[in-house]
Amino acid sequence: MISLRVTAAALLAASAPAAALAQESVLDQPVEKEGWPTELTRRPLTLAEGMFEITLPLGVGLGQERTGRPVFLAPAFYYGVSDALTVGVRHFQGLCLSGGPECPKVYGDVSLDSLWSAWRGASTDLAVGVALAASPVTDPLALSVEGRLVARLRGGPASLTVAPSLEVGVTHRDDALVRNEPLAFPLATTSFGFYQTVARNRELLRVPVTLAVQASPRLAVAAAASLDGPLDGFSDAYRIPVGAAAVLSPSRMWDVGVSFTFLDLLGPRRAGIDRADRRGAQAFVSYRM
Repeated sequence: MISLRVTAAALLAASAPAAALAQESVLDQPVEKEGWPTELTRRPLTLAEGMFEITLPLGVGLGQERTGRPVFLAPAFYYGVSDALTVGVRHFQGLCLSGGPECPKVYGDVSLDSLWSAWRGASTDLAVGVALAASPVTDPLALSVEGRLVARLRGGPASLTVAPSLEVGVTHRDDALVRNEPLAFPLATTSFGFYQTVARNRELLRVPVTLAVQASPRLAVAAAASLDGPLDGFSDAYRIPVGAAAVLSPSRMWDVGVSFTFLDLLGPRRAGIDRADRRGAQAFVSYRM
């Protein structure tokens, strides 16, 4: 009898970690809207089938010379066509509310985006994204295409996400124009950050990396950095933005977050530019239904 009890206790102890892991991770299972995880680090990269997500980020510049400018609203709308395909419309600067030289156009950019799940395991998630972007959208309409790979590794309460992308200009490649480009650090189905401006519609490489930690079931914190720059003259023109965010999830359908970003904290020094002064903040809300 004692031997039987000892054996049963040993089996129970051995199965407890596996049961906890199975309950903790949903990446290897199809996720439905009703079972969408509250924890940010447990969510897949693509939305559940039939799920709609809207994210409203309000951004503001915090540089000493132009504190409070620009102020912009960059909404994103995504829909889960299936567990493996999410499509949507996104903005980088979007609607500028402050005017001034930071916002030469009231409506500066828009892009059509898609994300395809390529692999989903117990601790890994891999997706491929394709997007068509317009920036500026008028005078002239400058189009570009983007391909990106999103990979996430998860262990315990933490996740590490890397999302390298390559953008290729299609129209007005040699025109002197100002484009809005993403400065986006990946989380799960959303991102945080700011935006950046570039001259000319040429090839751009971005490699953002985000470390997120689930501090509690409803609170996640993240730190991120990215290596961004044009392929032409990359060694002289690259930027390394650095950011941090906190995301509170009151329920599985709501997220409220704040973020702070240095737009070019570790890039090459440029004459007359204080890299630490180029910074901005965002407050954002995400709702799913």
